[in-house]
Amino acid sequence: LLCAARPSASRAGSMPFRATNAYVEVESTAPVSRNGGLDFRITDATNRVSVRVSPLPGWQLLTPRRMDMGSGLARAWKVANVLGESGGGGEICIPSSSIEDRHAAAPTLDVGPVVVGGGPFIVADADEKTAVSPRCAYRTERKGRHDMVEVTDSCPGGATNERTERTLGGHDTDFDTYTLTWLIDGGEHPSGMSQGRDAAMFSLGPGAHSVKAEVVASWSGCDRCRDEGTADTNVVVSLLSVGCDPWLGQDRRGDPAAPYESPDVTATAALSPPNPEISQVSWGYSGVCDKSETGAWTKRLWSADREAASPGHLGERVTASAGGATVSTNFTVVKVDVVLDGLGEAAEEADGAYLAAVEDAPGARTPAGTSGMLAVSFSCTPDDLPQEEMVRIANLGPGELYLVEDGELHYANITNIPACDIGGKKFLLHGHRASAALKDGRIKITHPSSGAIDEARYTVVDVDMIGYAAWRGEEDKRGAPDLRGKSKIKLS
Repeated sequence: LLCAARPSASRAGSMPFRATNAYVEVESTAPVSRNGGLDFRITDATNRVSVRVSPLPGWQLLTPRRMDMGSGLARAWKVANVLGESGGGGEICIPSSSIEDRHAAAPTLDVGPVVVGGGPFIVADADEKTAVSPRCAYRTERKGRHDMVEVTDSCPGGATNERTERTLGGHDTDFDTYTLTWLIDGGEHPSGMSQGRDAAMFSLGPGAHSVKAEVVASWSGCDRCRDEGTADTNVVVSLLSVGCDPWLGQDRRGDPAAPYESPDVTATAALSPPNPEISQVSWGYSGVCDKSETGAWTKRLWSADREAASPGHLGERVTASAGGATVSTNFTVVKVDVVLDGLGEAAEEADGAYLAAVEDAPGARTPAGTSGMLAVSFSCTPDDLPQEEMVRIANLGPGELYLVEDGELHYANITNIPACDIGGKKFLLHGHRASAALKDGRIKITHPSSGAIDEARYTVVDVDMIGYAAWRGEEDKRGAPDLRGKSKIKLS
């Protein structure tokens, strides 16, 4: 006899559900049904279930008549016939049932771009660093999904032992934890870096740098709800530099009234590595040069005043500025001067100085020769050049040049003297022999480092004593004439 589970009309109060097979009737406080073969299955059990087993006519029950059961439990029943012979048997079970929060799809992460503000980045020293503040945006690109699944197991001893699943619904998942790691030039967490949720600030020196953001996102409710992404960019920190020749020398030869342009100095600025955001620099200058020509990366300077000289060593300052950085370089405008016995600048080459010839032996000094010497002085401006900077004194012509030190005369036709000392030296020019031509004697001073130069001319005159006396109206005149500093002389 096979019967489907149905409520019992007579006993619905306490055990409203029942099912039967060929041997027993099973009553339960929860729905009960045949589970294939001789087994019974109780479903929809939210609490413990009371079960009563009754043998059908002709059979006697060999196992307890009443039992209490919970989810995932099974109880055996067994019957014998009235003669005591073994009959059928089986199980009554309550399958286990659970709701699983099951991963279906992980959320996905969108990272980037990396944006660096505040540029261009320029420094003025190779050891200097500048603050760089990159930011990296990241967000959930697509949410994940979890399904709610009811899982029910069959009775383990039944004819069918299958697991059934039923999807009840689901919910979206999203990241709740983000980890951002910055890598600079491949290295993690550079020194001096401070880090926020999506930004960092750190210091970089000159060069091209790679800036990379690595983001790992996860959800605490699921190990599989995880994603990661990267974004990167490049940052160029350029070193600004400027340089020029350290010297500009005045050429004071020629007519001082003629138009004049000195040699020039060109300052050149550079960025290393180049920065495409910077196309030129801003120039500044302070000094004595009154002429300039400015380009994007160069500044040329010179003077129209041959008398101009720096107030001190490296007294000229050129600055170049770009991207908030300023660098400078210095040079010196040098002027040298030779003066023959007070002869003015305009006359020292046009007319030159005259001195009488007193023919002594080379290097010898006679009273007449000494009294006829012409005073010569030299100067170099500025007067604070380094001790190693020399000026060269050269006397080319019929005279002999002497350096006076401690009352002694030292032959000095060609000599080098520290530029910072030349202004305090005293020189005398001796008319050693008569000139072969007018102004054939030259005295020069040069500063080799800058090329500064000045020159004066002189003529050594051999005058007939009798003729000279007649010219002066002094028949009995004897001795050498006093021609020192004379620019003009009448010869008979």
